[in-house]
Amino acid sequence: HLQTVSSAHKLVDEIAPKLGGRDSGHLRIEKTTNRRGDNAQMARVSFVDDLKEAPVAKPAASKAPAKKAPAAKTTKKTPAKEAK
Repeated sequence: HLQTVSSAHKLVDEIAPKLGGRDSGHLRIEKTTNRRGDNAQMARVSFVDDLKEAPVAKPAASKAPAKKAPAAKTTKKTPAKEAK
């Protein structure tokens, strides 16, 4: 069981959507050596698959491409010729 409410919320809200359409078999339990001192059985728990980002609905792209702003016109100033 989960120790805190926040860990339960994280499991349901963040981790579960990343697991995809798989119904079961998400975890792998590997037995390791017994703990020194009290000889308790130890195991390592890990996810079978890598957690992937949940698919996010992308907004529909508009059919017409966005029009670019017209480029600013630059004019070259030439010095005026002096009349003699």
